[in-house]
Amino acid sequence: MTKKQEILLVEKLGSEIGYGHLMNLAAALWRKSLSNEGNHPVGAFIPALTMDIKNEHQKEYELDKANYDNIISQVYE
Repeated sequence: MTKKQEILLVEKLGSEIGYGHLMNLAAALWRKSLSNEGNHPVGAFIPALTMDIKNEHQKEYELDKANYDNIISQVYE
């Protein structure tokens, strides 16, 4: 599957069930998958608001956010 196909699939599902719900379900499924593989579920992302992220982690968060925004913008050029 290409990056564009992945993005369009996520966009379709997010539009159908809601993006927040999609993110929370994905995070829960990731935790379950990690646990099933014998890994600690702490490795899975947890959806959060920017204001809830500690100041010392803001730079990494902003870099990651910019990276994903760039990936999306390349698909929609």
